[in-house]
Amino acid sequence: MTQSAVVFTKLNDGANAGQELGKKIKDNFGDVIPDVVIVFASSIYDYSAFLNALKKGCDPKVLVGSSSAGEFTSNDFGTDSACAVAIQSTDLKFTAGVAQGIKEDRVRVGEELGKSLTNIHDSQYQYYSAMIFADALSGYTDELIDLLTEKTVGKYQFFGGGAGDNANFQRTHIFHDTNAYPDSAVILEILSNKPIGVGAAHGWRPVGEKMRVTEADGMKLVSLNARPAIEVFLEHAKATSQQLDVDQPIPFFFT
Repeated sequence: MTQSAVVFTKLNDGANAGQELGKKIKDNFGDVIPDVVIVFASSIYDYSAFLNALKKGCDPKVLVGSSSAGEFTSNDFGTDSACAVAIQSTDLKFTAGVAQGIKEDRVRVGEELGKSLTNIHDSQYQYYSAMIFADALSGYTDELIDLLTEKTVGKYQFFGGGAGDNANFQRTHIFHDTNAYPDSAVILEILSNKPIGVGAAHGWRPVGEKMRVTEADGMKLVSLNARPAIEVFLEHAKATSQQLDVDQPIPFFFT
């Protein structure tokens, strides 16, 4: 038996927003304690106040999530808001872990996240899934997934996403319990005896011809086809009748 609730708030104050989400979950669940709450929250919030109020409001066994850049459910959406899904299940087992310092040592981060997972040889469950949220600004998320896949001998299906900050690209956070961490990743293990379906439909599609990255500095793109990347983007903007303001480039990259 599985019970769930999806909730949303547009309140701007962190404590009030967390309190409202907690109350809505509590109203849906009654005396039942959620096994997990997964939350996404705008970068406008004081995360400590927000997460503490949310936890106090519905007392979940596990609380995870990330900062975001636009929040939405099937019924609501916003940009300075927060949303969450709460789940209680007798068929699913949830365990969470966190690791800090992706930029400094992603191998160690992968090892620490792996330690949060169940020993697959001792488990009574048939299917292994794990949701991962990472600080996308730190980079190397693909490498983290590769490390975890190798460590778990391909037993897990991994899914998730990168934290956002209202498209400011300055500082993003992941959530574990009542703490918010930059440069980190959180993992939510989901064990079950029935398969869990994972789908993706992000809506993005490639435009223009393929190019080779000829220089990069960490996560910074420097050149494409041996040309400065900004020249390539400006040329594409002109060819497609788009505006590219180099001081405020986000609208261009979104379209």
